[in-house]
Amino acid sequence: NTFVKKSMRKNFYIITLGFILTSCFVSNENSLKSVQDYSTENVNIKSNKVVDAEIIFVNGEKVKTKLQALKSVDGSLDEASITQYFAIYDKNGKRNFLTNKVVKEMRILDYANEERIFVNRSNYPNALQELVYDGRIKWYVEYTFKGLGDKKIVNYFVDEEARREVRWDQYDFRKKFKEFTNSNIEVLEDIEKVDKNNKLEIIKILRKYENL
Repeated sequence: NTFVKKSMRKNFYIITLGFILTSCFVSNENSLKSVQDYSTENVNIKSNKVVDAEIIFVNGEKVKTKLQALKSVDGSLDEASITQYFAIYDKNGKRNFLTNKVVKEMRILDYANEERIFVNRSNYPNALQELVYDGRIKWYVEYTFKGLGDKKIVNYFVDEEARREVRWDQYDFRKKFKEFTNSNIEVLEDIEKVDKNNKLEIIKILRKYENL
């Protein structure tokens, strides 16, 4: 049931935090193994909490590998389990623990078999951020641990050309969206109607706004 699943997730986070305190996480590029040591091309990992990934490290090297990734209660990817510190498998099928600081970009196939892109934005060093929309305007989402078993989600709309950025969460979504678009009458009604959890509809509004 839901309570049991949440308890299991909390236990995992406790174990993970224990690794942080008691083991050596790879937290800088000089401590990385040879990139081929992280390749799992011919390795069979016996776990139902594994996702395929392609990682570009901060030193420019690239590898196709597998990550240990938690599942949310509904079976979807728990993003917070791979954005700050996470387990990557090596060529021997063993877990190695890395932090976000050694990753430049990471592409994964989530549990719905959809490709997701997570990037290292150097001005936000605490976690990788998901690149949800990549146009003239960009939409990033940051997922971090909030206590044991919970995650904090923060969104960023970025207009690089205008050097503008607005940060929002579920509580101030419409207010910040209007602020970002300067309450432009062409999209104002769309913002009033859109569901903050409907990513496709939000992207439609961003596209409409950036083409005005």
